[in-house]
Amino acid sequence: MSEIHVDHQTDNNIIEKYCYNNDSTNCNIYGGLYQWSELMQYTDSNGAQGICPDGWYIPTISDFNRLLEIVDSNGNALKSLGVGVEEGAGNNISGFSLLLSGINFLPENFYMGLNSYTYLYSSTKEIGAPNSVRLHLSKFDNSAQINYLNGDTYISTARCIKGSYIVDNYPPESPNNPSPSNLSSNVPINNTILQWNCTDPDGDNLTYDVYLGRYHDPNLVKSNLSEASYETGELLPGSQYFWRIVAKDSKGLSTSSDTWKFKTEGESPAMNIPCPDLPFVVYEGKTYNTVQIGYQCWLKENLDIGEFISGYASNNGIIEKKCWNANPDNCEIYGGLYNWSEAMNYSTNAGNKGICPDGWHIPTVEELFILEVQVNGNANSLKAVGQGTGIGVGNNSSGFSALIANLGTNYWSSTEYDNYYSHQMSLSDDSNTIRIYALPDDRNHSIRCIRD
Repeated sequence: MSEIHVDHQTDNNIIEKYCYNNDSTNCNIYGGLYQWSELMQYTDSNGAQGICPDGWYIPTISDFNRLLEIVDSNGNALKSLGVGVEEGAGNNISGFSLLLSGINFLPENFYMGLNSYTYLYSSTKEIGAPNSVRLHLSKFDNSAQINYLNGDTYISTARCIKGSYIVDNYPPESPNNPSPSNLSSNVPINNTILQWNCTDPDGDNLTYDVYLGRYHDPNLVKSNLSEASYETGELLPGSQYFWRIVAKDSKGLSTSSDTWKFKTEGESPAMNIPCPDLPFVVYEGKTYNTVQIGYQCWLKENLDIGEFISGYASNNGIIEKKCWNANPDNCEIYGGLYNWSEAMNYSTNAGNKGICPDGWHIPTVEELFILEVQVNGNANSLKAVGQGTGIGVGNNSSGFSALIANLGTNYWSSTEYDNYYSHQMSLSDDSNTIRIYALPDDRNHSIRCIRD
């Protein structure tokens, strides 16, 4: 038996589960939702029994690959009849009978995606990274995708497979001994060589993927290197960089390093000054100040453009906005509030101009993460002086000058999470933490534009 849980699951010898929307009926229909650690019963062993019955185990990435080979990578063959729509309609020819159970997003305890998608977790994890292999299926298409996700943030379900896992290949050891070493400073900005050590317990040949960027989840910049080194090219001066290495053997197993950091030589980027060549922007009759925060140039005020409406915005060629508390005067103070599609001018391309002025765009989620790094994750640095309460009182050291309406404020990014959710940045009145996560597209949030 397992217990329904609404807080963070812990290693307490009790199997704890979430039920979608905290409704036990949903567990009876769709099964429980589990953090990856709870599902695995707090081991990282590939092929662990976890919470499965005796004689069964949580499938590995190899089991997922074999399953997809059997159904020719057709996700509809795994879905129950009646699950999914159009190209994503399930036919269940495999008998797998999958339901789309949605997920729970922590720490917000926010449920989303019921009957739209599901993640089936495996017992395979990137060593040195908080990511676990999952099988992703959606109601909209027949794809079945294997990729990685943070299993203790995105809470989902799993299937058990009969038998005992037999190890016929071991993953590479975790890449180590980085150069530059972790937390190095004054790293040259021109053609720095990243190096690392890595071995494989089976003696397999290894290739490497390099992830490098200016926020804590760096982007892939090079794939399938045969040597344990990478030349960066030119880097920005006075900036913090994050990097990690994924080592891959010839049999499909991989291992990630820790994420390492270094800071480049030179002066730290400017902050809390007008953008040097553009101190203000006039847009649709309104003047917006600018602020330089590191290498990013932002509008200093929330965008306020369009016609005030009391109903729902639509794709009618007119920019439509809401105002806080349905009072148009509040748009003069806090700016307009827009659903994601309206803010994006009905584009779905990350980095799109949306309703921003020419030469500006709605920030991508990566640009929001870079902003977070620039202020060391401190939300108070982004809030106008005196905004917020308790430990959440703003000092505006960045010059971003965020205003808090009621209990917090949210800023859309231009990056979709899926067909119904998009990423945004949330600042709460009583917290100094910046939170970046996905919310439904039909919610109305503020827009800050960033310079192209």
